[in-house]
Amino acid sequence: TNATDSAIDDTIAIPDSSNDLSSSFDDSNHEITDNDLIIDSDDLDDEIASSKESEKIGSSYEEPDTLSAEPIVIDSSNYLQYFDSDGKIKSGALKDGDTIKIKSISDRIFTIDKRLNIISDDGATLSNCLIRLVKGSSGSVLENLKIINTKEKINNYYLSGISIIDSSENTIRNSIINVSVHKCFAIMMSNASYNKIISNTLISGLSSTIPMTASSYNEIRDNYLESEYTNMVYQSAYGNGDFMPIEDEVCSGNIIANNYLKSRNGTYNSYCYAIYLMQTASGNGAVIANNTIENAFYGIIVEAPNTLIYNNTISSIGGPAAVLASGDNIIVSGNNISTEHTDVHDWNDDGNVVAIQNTGKNNVIANNTLRSVGSDSILNTGENAVIANNTIYTESANGINTTKSNVKIENNTLIGVNSTGVMIFTSRLAENITIRNNDFESDKSAIVLRGNVSYTLVCDNRISISGDSDAIAVLKYTNRNPITPSHNAIYNNTVNGQVVNMTDPSEIERNDTDNGTGNDTNGTGGDIDNGTYSDSKVNTTITVTDVSIIKGNELVVFLKDKDGNPISGANITFTLLNRNYVRTTDGEGKASLQINANIGNYAMNISYVGNDTFNPCKVSTKINVLRNQFIVTEDNFYTCFDDNGYLKSDYEDYELIFKGNFNDKRIILNRPVVLKSEGAKLLDCVIKIESDNVAVDGFTIINSNPGNAADNHRFAILLDNVKNVNVTNNNIQLESYDNGYGIYVSESSNCNISGNTIKAKANALTFGIMLYDSSKNTLRNNNILVNGTSKPHLYDSTIKVDSSISVDDYEAEGMVIPEVYKTYGIILFYSSSNDIGYNKVNATSGVDKYYTAIKESTNSIVGIDLYYESSNNKVHHNNVNVTAKDPYLYGLGVLGAETGKRDQVSANNSFTDNVINVNGTYYAAGIIAGYNSINTTMARNKIHCESNNVSYGAILEGADDTKFYKNNVTCNSRVNYLVEGYDADNSRIYDNHIDYGDKALVVRAVALYNSNNNRVTNNSVPSLKPLIPRIVKEINRIWQMKYPESPVIFTEEDIIYKSANSPMIVRKNGTDYDLLDLLDYEPTSHPDVISPENQLFDDIGGKNNTFDNNVVRGSDGGSSGGSGSGSGGSNSGNGSNSGGSNSGSNGNGNGNGNSSGGYSTVDGTGIKSNSTVMDGNTVGTSSSAPVTESATAYNLNVDEDPAAARSLSLGGMNAPVLIILILLILACAAELIKRSKRDIK
Repeated sequence: TNATDSAIDDTIAIPDSSNDLSSSFDDSNHEITDNDLIIDSDDLDDEIASSKESEKIGSSYEEPDTLSAEPIVIDSSNYLQYFDSDGKIKSGALKDGDTIKIKSISDRIFTIDKRLNIISDDGATLSNCLIRLVKGSSGSVLENLKIINTKEKINNYYLSGISIIDSSENTIRNSIINVSVHKCFAIMMSNASYNKIISNTLISGLSSTIPMTASSYNEIRDNYLESEYTNMVYQSAYGNGDFMPIEDEVCSGNIIANNYLKSRNGTYNSYCYAIYLMQTASGNGAVIANNTIENAFYGIIVEAPNTLIYNNTISSIGGPAAVLASGDNIIVSGNNISTEHTDVHDWNDDGNVVAIQNTGKNNVIANNTLRSVGSDSILNTGENAVIANNTIYTESANGINTTKSNVKIENNTLIGVNSTGVMIFTSRLAENITIRNNDFESDKSAIVLRGNVSYTLVCDNRISISGDSDAIAVLKYTNRNPITPSHNAIYNNTVNGQVVNMTDPSEIERNDTDNGTGNDTNGTGGDIDNGTYSDSKVNTTITVTDVSIIKGNELVVFLKDKDGNPISGANITFTLLNRNYVRTTDGEGKASLQINANIGNYAMNISYVGNDTFNPCKVSTKINVLRNQFIVTEDNFYTCFDDNGYLKSDYEDYELIFKGNFNDKRIILNRPVVLKSEGAKLLDCVIKIESDNVAVDGFTIINSNPGNAADNHRFAILLDNVKNVNVTNNNIQLESYDNGYGIYVSESSNCNISGNTIKAKANALTFGIMLYDSSKNTLRNNNILVNGTSKPHLYDSTIKVDSSISVDDYEAEGMVIPEVYKTYGIILFYSSSNDIGYNKVNATSGVDKYYTAIKESTNSIVGIDLYYESSNNKVHHNNVNVTAKDPYLYGLGVLGAETGKRDQVSANNSFTDNVINVNGTYYAAGIIAGYNSINTTMARNKIHCESNNVSYGAILEGADDTKFYKNNVTCNSRVNYLVEGYDADNSRIYDNHIDYGDKALVVRAVALYNSNNNRVTNNSVPSLKPLIPRIVKEINRIWQMKYPESPVIFTEEDIIYKSANSPMIVRKNGTDYDLLDLLDYEPTSHPDVISPENQLFDDIGGKNNTFDNNVVRGSDGGSSGGSGSGSGGSNSGNGSNSGGSNSGSNGNGNGNGNSSGGYSTVDGTGIKSNSTVMDGNTVGTSSSAPVTESATAYNLNVDEDPAAARSLSLGGMNAPVLIILILLILACAAELIKRSKRDIK
């Protein structure tokens, strides 16, 4: 057995019946005894070795202590003697046990399928190299290597330092690995177990340091790990680059010990977790011990069960908690943690940075030393927790804050300034809590019980308190909700030297005395319900037979004397929901009450007032009103439903369990009911929900709509004007000849749409989930795939979207909505205050080739969109992938109003922590705040856009008060607008990391047009100098095509690029050439397009815009300064020279304050990639081949109708097109100029 498992099991098996921890905790020294925590810091190495050895299955390999004979030296001159051009070992070149010594070498792949020893010369560097340990390499030793990678790919491999794939029992030690670009990791592990990663320096840039999938029983110890702002050790279920998670496999038993982990800029970046054991990727038995963690968003997150978090030192945390334990049966012991409240970062509404947050069950938090300022030291929302033997220093917060039941708080020392020691503050029942034998020193209350707190034991505590606060306070929840703690025992506590008893010990009568049935007598003294107790009378008891009652059935009690004899003819009072119901006992002493309350839990008092012979008695209990159940099959379906599919009244509030297959059914839920599936399949069936308080869970729905009124299956589940509905865990497959809606929510609120898998394919409208005029709904953890129409189509100014009536009635008319596309993963119309999070959205179409944009097709696809007067929505933690050959693709966005409707707005929406990938043929846009969107927040998103022509990372157009910060944006098209503001006022664009890919020829980093009062600050942007070689190559290619006899050849010296604020120009032999002309680009006069230029910062026609402190990343690790700030129109500034790279200000503002960018490296060279090459699925024409269609790489087409062209950024127009365009521009109202970029026609 793994020693870690033993430790966890032994510790958590704490005797519970008496709330006495003496058998498990030593009160004398406030330490967990050795029997409870086997692993000790002094013996950790032995424990790791024991754990690893005991878990090896069928392992016969022993690690060699010495290297084999004379090493084989490999350098650039003889590499191809041993490896082919793809990096694979040539047949017979190397054998198991060989030692290879690699000298300095660059741009090489080493795919190892033999058991080898791999070393390098002292001082040798493997530059832009990847070592791949694959099947057959198990048992290899890699030692004293230095790998420095600044490129992204070679030979179709992403350049991680070392990849371990299908290989085990390898050792990597005493090596230096530094990678700096996206999708590249220091060490990547996939199906890699029993490996040792020891005493290395591992540095990553923009991706995780060590991601792991299906990799178990590895040792990661004694390493230095560093990232820019990403996770460091990451058991992950998400793929990136060559790292692809293995489904249904987990990482178990890994030991992460004695490491130093830190980030450079991740303290306030929500993608930076030092150690993260993701639930879906992690199994039992991990050990996280003796690590030092600094400068991370989270220090440690453990979602896996049976994990030990031991003796770690954590500080400088910027996220919600230093340690978050959300798995079950976790031990958090011996850690030293310091946290401090922050109120200066937009990611955190309240600024709390908790030392230890526990949300799991049966977890132990013991022997920790915690220091917190402004935030709780321990925040517990998990049941059955043990919090013991901790030393806690807290300022201006709570030492321990708990809201759940069955929690033990014992033997802690809590010292506070302006702090409460233990706080229990809740409106939901928290019971069976023990607060015992703790030491408190504070100027505020030591213990506060506030609200719905019952059956709590507070005893034997020692309290030293100054000030006017009560040492122990028992308070009502609020004035509006005056629920007060009850049935608590508070005694034998010492306050400032005096023993205080607030209640008698008998006051607490725990639920465990009656096993939840309320079978206590309470007949020991005093007056009860006006009945008088007397020693001369016979004692009585009330017994409740069962507190779980099916609605409509009877609750039965028995009244008996002390000898068990029934008492007949006695009146029993049942008090439920503040109403009394009196029933008389029969000859068996039985009284019963029919329960017709709604489904749920209720408190009930049952009392007998007694008489001259019998003493009174009373019982307080909770009853659980349950649903009746009925199993529904194809054969008995119409027992529950009428001929039109409506639920019959006899089955209201039932739980209907569907089994088997059902064909062609209309299921209309017009009454409260729960529908559950036990393997049921609904074939060509629809579920329409017309009643509140309905649940539909676990169905497989497979619908096809071939195109006639008799077979109308355009949707799977429809919610129509309802509240409090749950649609969960359903698997929907929908195919329709016209419109198709997976889940349609109309005029509904407070509904939960979660955990569903939706695959929708249609020939007209294709919506995965649609909300219309709906609010306060939750859409979470849904997996959505929409496959839009295969037919190319031109723009329709309005589209008829089925109403909730017409979708269910083929003959009815739908809603006419303007400016709507045909394919969306999730779409909201006029819907507010919805929570859209943790969904996976994939959007594509049946279009199988590229059609010329605008002339042949305006097909458009969007991942998640908020339309028209949709406000206060939260779109967060979604993974959105839009990949298709349709010309216009969009990730996320919001549009406030139809064109020209100034009275419509969408306000206060947020898009945070989303991963967005958009990959298409013509036009790709990541995230958009469109016309009349107000106060939109876009933060911490990862955005990647790629196409053959033009990409926009972020678009702010006709938007006001947008906050765009801490996003990671990459565009990879010929023409790229990384962040664009058009008619956008009062925006804040800051702390973003933006970049371009290897297709880029024209790049604008941040461009503003006709936009006022915006601040662009503290962004990291790429230098445009790396574009020069590829531009020269392309210019010469086009020049030779146009002028084959010309002797002119352009060189890099002909490209002049002075500063971030000045455009790139071409000067050959004293003659200036227009760069865009040379690239065969014809500028457009379209009114809402910022002309493409190679210019990082630009402000055209705006006022009071500021560009400050933006870092321009240099190709040699240096940076250039001098981006402008100030009012548009001014043209003064200064320049700076950094690392020999001349830079200056020559733009529309005052240049100041932009800093040089330094990057952490091992050897001090400051190596950093100039650009991040982001490869996705290649769609459409190859970027390397000449494009001859009318929408070429540069001569892009603009629609004849400017109101029908959705902000095309390039336009190569012939004369008729130009004439039509000009005429239509003159005809358009001025408001059309201020429309959203999302109004592509």
